[in-house]
Amino acid sequence: MLNLKGITRGLFIAGVAVAGAALGAFLGPYVAKLMPKLLQYTKSAASKVVKTAKNAKNLAKSKILKLPYRSIGKISANRMTNHINVPKHLWGKVLRKVTNKGIENLIQQAIRKGSWNIGKNGISTIYYRYGGEIITVTGRIINGVFNISDAWVNRR
Repeated sequence: MLNLKGITRGLFIAGVAVAGAALGAFLGPYVAKLMPKLLQYTKSAASKVVKTAKNAKNLAKSKILKLPYRSIGKISANRMTNHINVPKHLWGKVLRKVTNKGIENLIQQAIRKGSWNIGKNGISTIYYRYGGEIITVTGRIINGVFNISDAWVNRR
């Protein structure tokens, strides 16, 4: 580009090297002070990107898994009183007053907001954090209706 040859080329390279060294000597202390902060911001930004990507992946996964059902099946009175609303399911940990309606509301909330896992056998397991506890709901999607099999508050 500059088409320099011989001694002119050598002097030009030496001049650029001296200018670079002077610039480095002048800016070096400032760059040294800024480097830890720059690394801190870079690590922070990178961890936020990773966290956002994981959240997006989990959200996309849960949205995909939730799509197949159109509605939630009704829980029969027999299933509610003899299978779901029983003392061993620990509903008192998340409800002040344990009622069938209160449990149904929590189950519906878990289905809408919880994290879904669909097993190979077709049974869906939903985990939902509520009031510092984890609620588990199991069921199966049949003809677009999510039929609830069981629900309980996990033991610690």
